[in-house]
Amino acid sequence: VIGDFFGAMSPALFTLFQILTLDSWCMTIVRPIAHHAPWTLAVFIPYIVFTTVAVMNVVTGIFVEQIMSASDSDGGYMLMQRERELEQQLRELRAWFEHGDKDGDGCLTIK
Repeated sequence: VIGDFFGAMSPALFTLFQILTLDSWCMTIVRPIAHHAPWTLAVFIPYIVFTTVAVMNVVTGIFVEQIMSASDSDGGYMLMQRERELEQQLRELRAWFEHGDKDGDGCLTIK
């Protein structure tokens, strides 16, 4: 039974991939092998736990990276929007001061 799944490199890699994807791993692969060689459970269980956690970390990393990229682009947009608002406020403030500068010398006079 072990030779069917791990007799050569190609079947061994395919078997490990099948276990990694959790595709019929229990009834088709692990139980028949563990029936003949119980010590293999000490290999299969850590392999399943480790690879499942590793795959989930990669998937989580991809999601976090996408969210961070979207956040950075939103931050750039918000910064440009804030700069436009500040420029508009400066134009309005300049217009108020120019309106208050009656003699055109660049200074406000108090009467």
